[in-house]
Amino acid sequence: MMVHRAGAVQEVLRRLQKLPCGQGVDMRTFKRDRSVQVLRTGDDAFCVVQDGYERREFTEVSLSALKKLLRRLLDKEFPRSNTVRLYALCDAKPPAEP
Repeated sequence: MMVHRAGAVQEVLRRLQKLPCGQGVDMRTFKRDRSVQVLRTGDDAFCVVQDGYERREFTEVSLSALKKLLRRLLDKEFPRSNTVRLYALCDAKPPAEP
């Protein structure tokens, strides 16, 4: 599903509130070369994986902190994109601890 960048964070938060644990949302650029994945790991816990200009992982992010984090990551990973692709992640597992 393609969403305008201005409403992408609100759409992701709306979808995440409805998802059960173990599922998530994958946000990608139009060319699909950079992504931000958000996985629900608990009632108010999320794992965010940034894969693009930088590769980082944020664990145990609360819903209140998720909005600010997603806005920051969208600005960094999708600086010139007007649209964002959204994909559903079913039965996804958070990355293993090294």
